[in-house]
Amino acid sequence: MRRAAAAQTPLALVTITALTSWASLIAWSGFVSRSGDYLMPALLGITVTAAIGVLARRFRMHAIFVLSSQALGVLLVLNAGWGSSIVPTLDSIRTTAQAFVDSVDILQSYAAPVPPGIENTMPVLVIGALLCHLLVDFLALTLGRVPLAGLPLLVVYTLPVSILDKPVNWIVFVIIVTGFLVMLALAEGTRTNRWGRDFGNPENGTERGPFGPQDPRRHPVGMGLGAVALALLVPLALPSLGWQLFGQGDGPGEGDDEVRITNPMTDLRRDLDRKQDIPLVRVKTAGIRPQYLRTSVLTSYTGETWTPGDRDLPSQNSATGTMPPPIGLSPATPYSSVEWQVKVLDSLKSLWLPTPMHVEEIRAGSEWRFDSTVLDFHSADNDVDTAGLSYGLTELVPEMSGDDLASAPAPNPAIARRFSSLPSDLPDSVLTMAEEITGGLVTDFERAQALQSFFRDEERFTYSLEPSAGNGNSALEEFLEERVGYCEQFASAMAVMARAVGIPARVAVGFYQADQLEDSSWEFSSHDLHAWPELYFEDYGWVRFEPTPSSHIGSVPDYTSDDIVIDEPSSGPSSSSSSAPSSQAPTTQAPSAEPEVEQAEQTDDDSGIPWAIVLAVLLGMLLLVLLLVGPRLLRRRRRARRWHGDLPTAEAVWAELRDICLDLRRPWPGGRSPRATGAVVATWFGPAAPERSTRLPKTGPEMNPDAMRALEELVGAVEELRYAPSPSTDGADLWSHLDTCRVALENGVPSKSRVRAQWAPVSMLRRSEAPVVIDDEMVGDHVH
Repeated sequence: MRRAAAAQTPLALVTITALTSWASLIAWSGFVSRSGDYLMPALLGITVTAAIGVLARRFRMHAIFVLSSQALGVLLVLNAGWGSSIVPTLDSIRTTAQAFVDSVDILQSYAAPVPPGIENTMPVLVIGALLCHLLVDFLALTLGRVPLAGLPLLVVYTLPVSILDKPVNWIVFVIIVTGFLVMLALAEGTRTNRWGRDFGNPENGTERGPFGPQDPRRHPVGMGLGAVALALLVPLALPSLGWQLFGQGDGPGEGDDEVRITNPMTDLRRDLDRKQDIPLVRVKTAGIRPQYLRTSVLTSYTGETWTPGDRDLPSQNSATGTMPPPIGLSPATPYSSVEWQVKVLDSLKSLWLPTPMHVEEIRAGSEWRFDSTVLDFHSADNDVDTAGLSYGLTELVPEMSGDDLASAPAPNPAIARRFSSLPSDLPDSVLTMAEEITGGLVTDFERAQALQSFFRDEERFTYSLEPSAGNGNSALEEFLEERVGYCEQFASAMAVMARAVGIPARVAVGFYQADQLEDSSWEFSSHDLHAWPELYFEDYGWVRFEPTPSSHIGSVPDYTSDDIVIDEPSSGPSSSSSSAPSSQAPTTQAPSAEPEVEQAEQTDDDSGIPWAIVLAVLLGMLLLVLLLVGPRLLRRRRRARRWHGDLPTAEAVWAELRDICLDLRRPWPGGRSPRATGAVVATWFGPAAPERSTRLPKTGPEMNPDAMRALEELVGAVEELRYAPSPSTDGADLWSHLDTCRVALENGVPSKSRVRAQWAPVSMLRRSEAPVVIDDEMVGDHVH
């Protein structure tokens, strides 16, 4: 076994490695609704891990001990975050372990992204992030194998693709690749610098600048840039690949002529915003124009968004045969039946099966299942979608009037609790507006009518796709203030306000109304995509309402516009629930813990990624890198200019010797002859081998005879250049003599002074002394 290979790893490489590891974690933002919840703790843990690695390698610890020290640091960070005390104790360690067990259970129970309000989801993500960085740090810095570090970075990036079956934002890809290429460049530069002086031959005019013709870093960086260019440009050259390689986009590919429905509400705005009207579903019925073809029902309002909630899809609930009766519909309620033949075109790839609200019988196959508490249909296998699917069904159409709904009894308590709950942070302005709109009305149906009329009033509201997407609390407030939005926002606002006044409500997503084709069949297209609220009335079940303004949806369900006659309330238990409004007060609680069934498609402006925080951290860390490495890079640049400049070699080497002394905090004896100056410099020479002691080493001419001979050569060359009538020294070996003197000078100071000379060179605070021209010849800093 050997010691850590990168004991003198540059701080710039450490910083870039940590930054790249952290930036790669943005790819995991699809697992949760608020990625900042795990990105910030991960940043703290990565910083601690990187700092421990720097210290351990500085003391030349064995690679295994470096890794063990960093792993211990990870455990301390995790204990501080989820333990019962900052200082690790037996009880604190148990608490931390239990937090991870709970986190695993939650992430296994809920589909991604886990909605906000679900606690204890972060420990698994944070520990995964820190372990990935631990592996990257170990390979790139401790073992000095940066190319191998690309493997764990690749795993981090591709993990959401394999688990969520969705692409990752292409900006994340560019950030990771850029960081990895910089890591390669810094590592190659550090490795070759250990060989000795810089490459280059001033005699034939070649240079070795950063990424110059002879810079060995150009090969790995060039190959990396080429690979990235191919990854970005190949999809453009091959339209059949599309832009799905890196995410949704408007580029060439199948995304232009198909509609995907994975998360209904999230995908709705994207598909409504399409310029092209794409045929999606064809239906044959007995001459009746199909309306409100539903794909999914959104049952949970978290304050951030409406979600489908959890779905229980047992194998016995297959979409084959007779369905359970509609929830809440009394057997005494009259109804009619309508036969449907449905053909889903290849352009619609949905994990939700399009059906009417109430299905009496269906023949879609065992690959589709229904949840008995909601009665909508979802694919039993995420690899199965609706593209090309044909099936038949029988729709059940209850018959009802406004008077029937106004006289409905109190809703089932379980339904009322589940579908009247609101998040505790719902804005007071929404509650106040709901009370103002429905104030003085007696029945729930009247309140529902009032809400529908309020939103459909074109003098109050305007239908438009221009406002930003969203249906959470902030978007709801903005919508009610600006009063401009599209169907998602109208449906969401009415459902929330219905819950606010005690009416169980949910949101449905699907298609509004089909257009007739020449063969008498009907066709739904992407322009028919729509969202609407469904409100619950006992004995009639879930009832559809239409709050979208008449400029977009011309009509409303007949029963919603009926004039009703309110009978005197009876004293019996069957009197309308609405005659006692206080009994229908909304249940206000923490956001529902029902997760989404499927992950929303990631778009380029994914709001789940805290881009402001990410950019601020990236810019801050890049600024820190510049502050750390800037002086050292400028110092090396000055040396390179002297190597390849027009100044005579002896004068360039003498000026470089002066800067070396200044950087080591040795006062340069200016104003003296070269020989007198050299005599002072010789007193600072240390031994040939560096001492690890932090004390001031012994110095003097006798400590390093080789350095003394090299210094004499330098002094002689400068004297000959300045004072000889015809200098004969060509200076070919002067740079190697300078390296010998530099090593001796560095070995004459404590190790901390050597580090300070590298990273904080004070010579950069002084201007390089300009040569003086005497008799048309350039000479140095002093002439006698």
